[in-house]
Amino acid sequence: MVNTGRWWNSNISDNDPGVVSLDIGGYNHLLGTSYNELAALSRSMHKTQGFGSTGKRGEYLEFFEYLKGDTASNELFESLDFSWDRISKNAAIKSLTSEIIRNFSISAPSTVNSKTFKAKDCYFTTRR
Repeated sequence: MVNTGRWWNSNISDNDPGVVSLDIGGYNHLLGTSYNELAALSRSMHKTQGFGSTGKRGEYLEFFEYLKGDTASNELFESLDFSWDRISKNAAIKSLTSEIIRNFSISAPSTVNSKTFKAKDCYFTTRR
């Protein structure tokens, strides 16, 4: 897969064969910025290279083209399993992860630290 876009093909769309799009213009209310603006801020930190950019709010589509393997139809990672089901002996990890997600607070993330460390230990135990 390659990140392609309008700089090479001004007519590209997610209707093209092997191409899917991802909206990177979403706004994060907690951060008070869009993801595109956040990326622009990071690019603008390359001061020694004299590089920077301005971000935009609102829908901003990035296009990805599959070059090899199975292609996606609707979403970038639609055929990939990111669940704990991909790991054998996963019951403890799944239970801890569910508890971490259920009890997580964005304003106090450290409240789940101990469970997160336990989940890490469980993960490495399954890898032996």
